[in-house]
Amino acid sequence: MVQSSNQRLTVEEFLALPEGDVTYELIDGQAVPKYKDDKISPKFFHSSTTGALLLILSAWAEKEGRVVVEWAIKLTRNQQDWVPVP
Repeated sequence: MVQSSNQRLTVEEFLALPEGDVTYELIDGQAVPKYKDDKISPKFFHSSTTGALLLILSAWAEKEGRVVVEWAIKLTRNQQDWVPVP
C-alpha cells in the first residue's frame, strides 16, 4: 500500500482499503504499518490469544453477562481519527 504523505484518509476510506499481508492502523489520517518486521506475522499469535481469552472469560462470565470480541474500534488521538485494527 502506497499513500501520499499529504493525503489524509477518513475512517471510511481506511476501512475500505483492500486487505493484504501487512496490517495497518489509521494514525493522523495515514495508513501506517502496524508491524515493521514483515518476517513475523502477529496474526496467528493474536488470534490464538484472543480465542483463548474469549473461552476463559466466557466461562467466568457465564452467569454474570456475556463476552464478545471487538473487531475494530474508532478512537480519537490528538483530535484525529485513529483506528487500530487487529
